[in-house]
Amino acid sequence: MYLKIKGSCSDLLNNSNLHLVDGYPRNEIPVEIGKHERQSSETEISYMSRKIWEFLVALSAKDFSVMVVLQQLCENAVPLVPSEHIIMGLNNKSYIFSVSVIDLDSKPLNKVEKVYNENQEMLKAYAVNV
Repeated sequence: MYLKIKGSCSDLLNNSNLHLVDGYPRNEIPVEIGKHERQSSETEISYMSRKIWEFLVALSAKDFSVMVVLQQLCENAVPLVPSEHIIMGLNNKSYIFSVSVIDLDSKPLNKVEKVYNENQEMLKAYAVNV
């Protein structure tokens, strides 16, 4: 699938019916996401681009970080903070919290080939050492 998409002209990669733009995943989530087989609404090339989109998004998800920050609040500060930003600890103390996703970079189309080659090298190394 990757080789067919990679070998396509740039017009095909920027086609609004596909899930890749300039070799990166589109920001829109495909309606058919998670379906193993090609759906009746998909052409062969849109199915392939969706599967590659899913792979690239999974690579991005493997490589991001979640930052969680907690700070105990003194009792007189609790009314000043919106309740959706406060959690209660087991000790009945109030904590303000923040959750952030960082380092969430889209992976380019050529990352498919790089991951494939790395996996092949790992398999070869494993076979030699077994």
